[in-house]
Amino acid sequence: MSALNGTAEVYETLRLRDGVSAGRGRGGIHLVGYPDVRPIGDEDLAVVRALASGEHRAGEFSPRERRLLAGLRRDGWLVATVHDGDTPVYTLDPHICPDGDTCRDGEACRDGEACQDGDARLNGDACAGGGACADGDDPAVAADLVDPPVGARLSRFTTIAAAPGGGLRATSPRAWAAVTVHAPGALAVLADPGARVPHPGIGARAAAALLRRDLLRSGLAVTGEEDAEFRVRQWSAVDLAFHRSSRGIDGAVGVAGGFGATYWGLEHITDPSHRPPTAGPAAAPAAGFAAGLAVGPAMDLPRPDLERVLAADPKLTEVLRARRSVRDHDAERPITAGQLAEFLYRCAATSDHPTPYGDRPRRAYPGGGGIHELELYVVAHQVDGLEPGTYHYDGYGHRLEPLGRKAGAERVLLDAARSMSGARARPQVLLLVTARFERLMWVYEGLAYALILKNLGVLMQTMYLVATAMGLGGCALGSSAPRAFQRISGADPLREDVVGEFMLGTIAAEHQTGGDA
Repeated sequence: MSALNGTAEVYETLRLRDGVSAGRGRGGIHLVGYPDVRPIGDEDLAVVRALASGEHRAGEFSPRERRLLAGLRRDGWLVATVHDGDTPVYTLDPHICPDGDTCRDGEACRDGEACQDGDARLNGDACAGGGACADGDDPAVAADLVDPPVGARLSRFTTIAAAPGGGLRATSPRAWAAVTVHAPGALAVLADPGARVPHPGIGARAAAALLRRDLLRSGLAVTGEEDAEFRVRQWSAVDLAFHRSSRGIDGAVGVAGGFGATYWGLEHITDPSHRPPTAGPAAAPAAGFAAGLAVGPAMDLPRPDLERVLAADPKLTEVLRARRSVRDHDAERPITAGQLAEFLYRCAATSDHPTPYGDRPRRAYPGGGGIHELELYVVAHQVDGLEPGTYHYDGYGHRLEPLGRKAGAERVLLDAARSMSGARARPQVLLLVTARFERLMWVYEGLAYALILKNLGVLMQTMYLVATAMGLGGCALGSSAPRAFQRISGADPLREDVVGEFMLGTIAAEHQTGGDA
């Protein structure tokens, strides 16, 4: 390839995208890169292996092999890095096929049948002109004189972050590929894909034009009104990215490159178990509890008579039908310490449960992986038989560990709960649900935080049902005062933080239920 307009040569290097493997089955050899599948011929296996071993220029291959490369590149199987002379400008890194239906049925481009003849499939969508691709040349040249579309800009869903190997990486939950910018001069294109100005540091105008093209083609950049349809406007960028990444959609991976229960952080966990050592009521706080946050002796709680509970409880269907979010508590009839103790025991009492992986905690509600990373803290405002303050609930010992009084921060939490719920007064009890992140996140990649929220949901339903069965008023909250728990506990929010709140107390004669909430 010759230099352009007296500048350095612009060319591409190609390699197979991460996570792709080749396997032979009854239908022949297939490339598999979840969720995409593509049949290839026996004669193509050597090319695929070469692309899996590292980067290559298309010119290193024969004309027939270059036509195969054109099809693989167009359908998102290849990572392409555009170079301006000796300088890598940017990398287009697909994670799925641009046309999912085409790539996942395994039939389109079978053995290159539709992709080697330079027809409409190579009309410039992926190859910037088609003719060059059909002949096996690098597609970069054909983009030299392409002006950016009017109004081109980054999508509001596009996020730019530092790339692990250096440079800046642009990703979007609506894009089929990511773009990593390596050359400083290309940052101007990333910031404003619609600018029609020279870009210092990029010698060839073609490199900037290619970057604009790939930003638009991948969905990282857009033209026109992006939120014209409500189905798009309803999503925030954070929510959509979280949804797709935590479901493993579009090849999402976790922090170590995997997804699911990969046990990727095992080397960092000396003791995955979190059962505290046996200790009496007057013992010093156990080191395993909230990093030693308790400041006083634990207080044993009375255990409920479960035979009495079973005999007195209404039937499950009755409880489900009666469940409501009760926001107002009876100030003249505060919840008792005994009622609080029974509630905590029925919701979160913990025991050892033998499994093939060793003892795991067992509670009344299910927890992903049987790990139970959630903890309960009690902010007692009006409890008959319990001093106001903040306590950690030890589910193994069925006791409360005082965290000491920080009345100002407790008032902030209680007032935030009142405001969030629309209650007339502060709740009698505010239960803070925290997650001990290290219990869970060393096991799961990609879906760890989503799993915490699912575990929180089943705990909240358990709390609702137990409160209803006991004749108490409960109400889950959407948020509270995020930093107040740290002021009370001193906990490191990267290790433990509040993920949910629940108000509890006796039911006021006139109370708000918020409709059917």
